[in-house]
Amino acid sequence: MGLVDTYKEDIYKVRSYECTSTGDIHFPQLCNYLQEIASNHADELGFSKKDFVGENLTWVMTRLRVKVNRYPIWNEPLKILTFPWGGKKLFAYRDFVVTGADGQQIAVASSEWMTINLAERKAVVIPPQVLEASNTVKEPVFGQNPFSRFAYPTDVLAEEIREFPVRFSQIDLNAHVNNVRYIEWMLDSSPEILEGKQVQEMELVFRSETMLGDVVTAKSVAQKDGVRMHQIASAAGVTHVLARTYWKQ
Repeated sequence: MGLVDTYKEDIYKVRSYECTSTGDIHFPQLCNYLQEIASNHADELGFSKKDFVGENLTWVMTRLRVKVNRYPIWNEPLKILTFPWGGKKLFAYRDFVVTGADGQQIAVASSEWMTINLAERKAVVIPPQVLEASNTVKEPVFGQNPFSRFAYPTDVLAEEIREFPVRFSQIDLNAHVNNVRYIEWMLDSSPEILEGKQVQEMELVFRSETMLGDVVTAKSVAQKDGVRMHQIASAAGVTHVLARTYWKQ
């Protein structure tokens, strides 16, 4: 089989309602762009959610890692490149490169996805056409092993804790809470935000779904060198998301 160069590029212009009071884009909005271009590319390649209707399957994100070198500003046009680059039995990988108006790379990201059966809400084997479209020309932005293992600390002396009810506006096409909403909850419960600091890098693991009417608890604890660990869990203590953020000092 020859080399495959499967990718998509799009331009996204930063809108005023996506910005903070300083004119920089909100971190979750940048993640929304990544999710949108990933969905659009999957649609073009013939394996989007609507292509799987007959099989009662859909895509869910299981991991995400985003590193920001510079935050884009209001009205700035961004070029976003995305490409699938491989996978294994239950997982498929997709990367992103974000370029600013100055032509410089301002962010990169890597994501891991599963296909699930909508009736059973369980993972199924990745359809073969997905892996056949894997890009073999472009290099993964974080290498072949982009994700790390981490856990929420058990020896916590002081942590931030907030509760969030799940509202209708937070539910997506898969009838559960959209992955970017978890990022919003985590940042809303991070003191660094009120101190005017920005996320330099974030890595997330999505473990379970959250549904309309649920109430989640967002916990976080500061560690050394500008690192904060996060956990979002159900009222029964089931972990929905774990994350680690690195903050610009």
